[in-house]
Formats: sequence, C-alpha cells, structure tokens
Amino acid sequence: MSNVISVAPLLKRQGQSPSYGHGWIMGEAGQRWHPSNDQSELLHGMATAHRKKLLARLAGIFGG
Repeated sequence: MSNVISVAPLLKRQGQSPSYGHGWIMGEAGQRWHPSNDQSELLHGMATAHRKKLLARLAGIFGG
C-alpha cells in the first residue's frame, strides 16, 4: 500500500450564500431579490426610450 495522504478531510466546508431557491437571493434586512425582475424593468425602459426616439424621427419627417 502507498502512503497517500488526502487533504479533503482538512478542507473547511463553505456554506452557500443565503438564497430562497429558483434564483432568489436574500438581500439586506431579509428582503428577497431576483435578478430577472431588475432586467425586465431595464428592458422596459430601453424599449420606451426607443419608441420615443422613433416617434420624434417620424414627427420630424412628416412635419408633425
């Protein structure tokens, strides 16, 4: 037999960050946060800005 020493038992097991499952993360003061909620607000804002630019360009073309 060879004298192989395993370091696995010496490693400290690290716990997971607090989460609620399915992507929810515990924020400050125990509030739940999900990244996709912020992304949907961001995408909505970007789409609204795009529509305003389009309407302004159309108004400039048609003299409205």
